[in-house]
Amino acid sequence: MIPITKEEILDIHDNIMDCWIENPDDFDDDDNEYYVKIFFKYLRANRESRTDGRHEFISESKEDLLKEIKDFITNFKTSF
Repeated sequence: MIPITKEEILDIHDNIMDCWIENPDDFDDDDNEYYVKIFFKYLRANRESRTDGRHEFISESKEDLLKEIKDFITNFKTSF
């Protein structure tokens, strides 16, 4: 399986500030899932800027995982 890189995640959207990645076989087990936790900035409904957003994603496909992250960050309920 092709690993996901930090650059691929950070390039999805400017509001993604950091991420934590576990690619399949990172820990020498039989798990075939990708795991990514993103940390992002956002605006609250009262227009207060926050930098404590975080969300986890798990998928068996790199392409599906990248799409899930993109869909989440572009459709986040509070505007940036």
